Amino acid sequence: PISVAFSHRGEAVLALDSKGQIHGFDVESGKAVLGVGPTIEGLEPPLNNPHGIRVDPSTGNLYVADFGNHRIVVLSPQGALLGTLGGRGTGDGQFSFPTNCDVTEDTLWVCDYSNSRVQKFRRAESQGSWDFALAQGTYGPGPESFHWPERICAVAEEAVVLVADKDNHRVKVARAEDLSFVASIGTPGSGPGQLNQAWGVAVDLQWGAVTVADCYNHRLQLFCAHGLPPN
Repeated sequence: PISVAFSHRGEAVLALDSKGQIHGFDVESGKAVLGVGPTIEGLEPPLNNPHGIRVDPSTGNLYVADFGNHRIVVLSPQGALLGTLGGRGTGDGQFSFPTNCDVTEDTLWVCDYSNSRVQKFRRAESQGSWDFALAQGTYGPGPESFHWPERICAVAEEAVVLVADKDNHRVKVARAEDLSFVASIGTPGSGPGQLNQAWGVAVDLQWGAVTVADCYNHRLQLFCAHGLPPN
């Protein structure tokens, strides 16, 4: 699987593979409870090398970053098509190879990979629809820039988003309101607290910890919330 997520109520784990197939398994029994894709009724063209899946905590709907088709695909919990968002381009609400997204109660965040930016959308009235809010980022190493944003994790309770800024070898922490820079976790290298391509990020609020997939150092690293490696 290239991406995994828990279902709305945590009763199933969803696994997305690069062929565009979404598999759902019951957490307790391990039995398959969902199988859909890459061909989905009403979706043209079919999913093409999707990179990320997330679940809407408000509705249970599935959000798939359809990398090869430059769009976000919205599915019901049963896998039926509800809508799409985006299309190839550099304008507001357009994407160039989106790698991942995250959803909070009223906000959708998208890693717009080849445009080196993150885009933010507000929930619209119709189910599965979103209105463009803002885009932030340019290509580069600076605090307001990205070099291939790979994964995103929104922390609504702290009003921040964390972005695995892959080729800047860091996790960028930004304010949820305007995506302005707050802090950077990690520096390039192979030592403790250093990263060689940050490919993923997750936050555990119970423990106050940030877990980072440190790809070419072949490890996971656990950081305290303030961005320093724990003892």
